[in-house]
Amino acid sequence: VRSFFLTRHDLLDKLVVIAKGAHEKASPALKLIHLVLEGRHNEGTANHLLQSGCIEICASHLRSANSALKHSASTVLAFLAVLDEGKEKAISAGAVEPLVDMANSGDKKLQHSSSSSLMALAVSNSGKKAISKLDESLLRKCVQNLLRSDHIIVMNALQIIAAAAEDSK
Repeated sequence: VRSFFLTRHDLLDKLVVIAKGAHEKASPALKLIHLVLEGRHNEGTANHLLQSGCIEICASHLRSANSALKHSASTVLAFLAVLDEGKEKAISAGAVEPLVDMANSGDKKLQHSSSSSLMALAVSNSGKKAISKLDESLLRKCVQNLLRSDHIIVMNALQIIAAAAEDSK
């Protein structure tokens, strides 16, 4: 099924439209996009999704009251932010602050997906600058919360810290 979606961008476009629209269907649409992106040989599909506005849609859902939608959006954003263009689009769409807010939540799923996204963003110069512009107390709280979590989230937090430390804060 995954290989079918990797070659059928018209179907991915329909999922992007669903993710943009009705919120009760947005999370399942983003979960399907995530499953398509997971694994190898997805660069063409990721580039297509970047051109389809998927990053901006994901960024718009990061402040949702629905935690499943935020988790799905930040998971897709993490995959797309691996690409340089994805990093720049996510930062331009204002994704950094809501991702830090999600990392500060007590929800482990949100901490995992937001820390993965922040890790992808923190390695770029523009990501370091965006992170360094945040309130220092918010960043400290974020790091403290992430370092008290499971080993994957801790590893993400350490990579975020190391990358962001290359900037001024």
